[in-house]
Amino acid sequence: MIQTDTATLMILVTGNIPCVTTVNPFLACSLMPIKDSANVSVGTLRSWTTLCAIAETLGVRIKTMMANKTLSSQNDIMIKILWDFYNSFHGSNKDYLLIILYVPTVLVGVIANIFVIIVVCKYHLKSVTNYFVINLSMADLLVATICMPMTISQEISMSWNHSEFLCKLTSYLQSVGVTASIYTIMAMSIDRYLAIRNPMILRYICSHKNIILVIVSIWLASMAFFITIYGAMRLQDPMTEVINKALDLASENFTHNSISPTPPGFNMCIEDFMSLGIRRDVFGSIYFVFSTAIPCLVVLLAYSMIGFTLWSKKPPFDYDNRESVSSRQSSKLRHERKRVALILLFLAILFALCWMPYNIAKFFIDLDVIGPSTSTNNTLKYFLFLGHANSALNPVVYCWMTRGFRQKLVKILCCISTNLSHLLRRVN
Repeated sequence: MIQTDTATLMILVTGNIPCVTTVNPFLACSLMPIKDSANVSVGTLRSWTTLCAIAETLGVRIKTMMANKTLSSQNDIMIKILWDFYNSFHGSNKDYLLIILYVPTVLVGVIANIFVIIVVCKYHLKSVTNYFVINLSMADLLVATICMPMTISQEISMSWNHSEFLCKLTSYLQSVGVTASIYTIMAMSIDRYLAIRNPMILRYICSHKNIILVIVSIWLASMAFFITIYGAMRLQDPMTEVINKALDLASENFTHNSISPTPPGFNMCIEDFMSLGIRRDVFGSIYFVFSTAIPCLVVLLAYSMIGFTLWSKKPPFDYDNRESVSSRQSSKLRHERKRVALILLFLAILFALCWMPYNIAKFFIDLDVIGPSTSTNNTLKYFLFLGHANSALNPVVYCWMTRGFRQKLVKILCCISTNLSHLLRRVN
């Protein structure tokens, strides 16, 4: 019989390692530190912290149980640990506020972005800006239909109840969608700068064919870069890890056939860059630079130059038509360009306000500047919600700030209402 002394058992239960340095102290004997192995994905970071807190609580309970000899054997103690571990984790408090916030956000994000695409396509609003607006709506629709529902599901169950393919796909599409959005906004800022500063150059560079090529390039580059995320995501069953370690450290008779049933397993969706031979801090730094820092700097520079040009005394216009354009037409053109620039600037600022907190926090976590903790995870999940909410806010803001777009949207809604009324009359 393999003897398991009290000290060894306590290491199994508590890990004797701080929560901030391991994926889960309850699994400290079998799992490597988080900075050297697996970085928990956003949706499961809170769950790992829950495991950490549960492990500490169980450690105190086991000390009391062994001191009072409440159970007759170490095997009984071990199986009690496993069931307490399972029940405590799945019985931990859910964040109902976050769930309540997500549900209307998903509905608005899906419906509003679909309407944006319908309006632009139905009324053939084929300006360069509207090509980018459609692309932005497609990226937002991707986040609203796939990423947000998965986040809600995981918040409800506390574990990952879907396939490993969806584990990989959800994180991959979120990264692709967000990056496509920021680079679309960057392309829009460059387009607006050229439209205001060099209209003649814009005519040759920003043709419809070239704009479509730019949009396709944005998606292809985003998908190619984040294929690493797809490869790094995998499922891990912490319950199986605990049971296996219990079998290793307990008596020879501690088997599935000779003891009470062990708890069922449950999966968590994690990032494991080490399996790909990639350091998490290196990938996190590259991600932050190319998906956040560079696009934001380009947007800031472009709109700064746009502002300087538009609010100068003599803004440039199309040189060939400058003499033929009346003063009134010139003023109207200037006002229209200001209006479009302000709308797109507002969308850029909104994107930065929504996604910058999460991206910066995730960057610091990747660099191990911030360690996993309950407060960190609770903050991070709301930062992620703020980023997701951007996908619902973009179409609402664009509709609110664009009068012509609002008018066309009202026409479509009236048409839908009329058709529904006729349909109901026929049914009745």
